[in-house]
Amino acid sequence: MKKLLLLSMALLLVANANADSPTIGLYADELATVRYAGVTPYVQLDLYLIATWPDGTDLASGITAAEFKMENLPANVGYPTGTVTVVATTDLIIGDLWTDWSAAWSTPQGAGVGYFNMATLEILAFDAGWIPDGHVTTAALGDDCGCMQLVDWLFEKHDAVGESFYFSSVASEPTSWGTVKSLF
Repeated sequence: MKKLLLLSMALLLVANANADSPTIGLYADELATVRYAGVTPYVQLDLYLIATWPDGTDLASGITAAEFKMENLPANVGYPTGTVTVVATTDLIIGDLWTDWSAAWSTPQGAGVGYFNMATLEILAFDAGWIPDGHVTTAALGDDCGCMQLVDWLFEKHDAVGESFYFSSVASEPTSWGTVKSLF
């Protein structure tokens, strides 16, 4: 448990250190601010797969494509354990989120906003142990391309940084500096 908390804190620090880079991650809200949520059996949890980018970048006019994977995303095993249904905002998809997901949009998305919801993941647990407390999934390099990229409105590629999402049995902040300090 101590190692998980320290890893969580390190991931949060790395994510915050890359605040000037485009990011890809799962969020519990459509504004890309909450990166943790509780899982309750037989209650659907909607998570949002969102690309974000800082103001003033080449991505300010929107994105037209993305390629990456979600590392350690719970497997879509079905009943009696749980399901993950991916509802993308485009029909132009190659691959899957577990190995290499390539998505494209016919017009730039998220222009002037700085973020865009690429898909909604509908998580439905049937077994409380399917997604263990403290489980972390992170946007990562896709297996096929070896990349994690967003493509701007001029079709130029931009490397992105992966954000981590934390599952918990109770929807609460995954860790805090006070919690980490109390371990020592």
